[in-house]
Amino acid sequence: MMNADEHDFWLPVGEPTEREAELDLPPADPTPPPVAEVSHAAVPEVTLPDETSAQLTSLLQVSAYLVAVRNPDELIPHLVSQVVETLPSVQAGILWLYDRRNNRLRIASTHGLPLDPQTLASLHQFSCSPSEGGLAGVALLQTGPMLRETAHGYRNLTGRNSTREHAIFQRLHEQLPRTLTVVAVPLRVGNETNGVLELLNLGPQPEHADWRPLRSCNLPVLHTFGTLAAAALKNTQLYAEAESHRQRLNAFDAVVTAISTATDLHDMVGSVLDV
Repeated sequence: MMNADEHDFWLPVGEPTEREAELDLPPADPTPPPVAEVSHAAVPEVTLPDETSAQLTSLLQVSAYLVAVRNPDELIPHLVSQVVETLPSVQAGILWLYDRRNNRLRIASTHGLPLDPQTLASLHQFSCSPSEGGLAGVALLQTGPMLRETAHGYRNLTGRNSTREHAIFQRLHEQLPRTLTVVAVPLRVGNETNGVLELLNLGPQPEHADWRPLRSCNLPVLHTFGTLAAAALKNTQLYAEAESHRQRLNAFDAVVTAISTATDLHDMVGSVLDV
């Protein structure tokens, strides 16, 4: 700290001042002091943690595969398994698809759920309104992933139950571990949500050395993947619609050809029936 009689000021360069002459000081050097160089290497680079970066790379590879699949019957059963087998922090998953016309959520595929065969079969036949869809129904209205943790079982994840919900979710509650971490990823294309990808961490797995917890830092990566997965699902839907339209056109063309080439009414009726 400066004393009261110390100040920052400039003196004219040239002849020594009266005070300098008394003290026999050399005249002031007109050359300005050198400016210290700033080392840019000292600024740390912002990088993703190795684990998050590796997960993002793996999920982008999965996304590339999903986008290349045109058949929904191939994509839907494999989407969940691809994610579960890629992420050490996820051991099970449920793919919910939303039917906007009928306002229904249905379970399209699952993977890794430790359920008995009867419960699993019932789950694959289950559909409900979004208000009865538990965590998936809540996530359907969101724009980004939701993370929920509980030590009291699956049914406790939303705190909302209805008569319809209780029958199937009670069985999940009974058969899944009490301690769960679940991320529900809305599958959005633009402003349209076509479903929800529900990913479950079933707690520490001693038999799996690469097990990791599911944490909030995973959400941005899962959000990115959800967007890509939603686009892949939309592409298969558009492809299926185009293929159905093409088949109808081919059938119509075959009927027109049969009619135009028929030699008489009997021949025409037989040709059309053969189509």
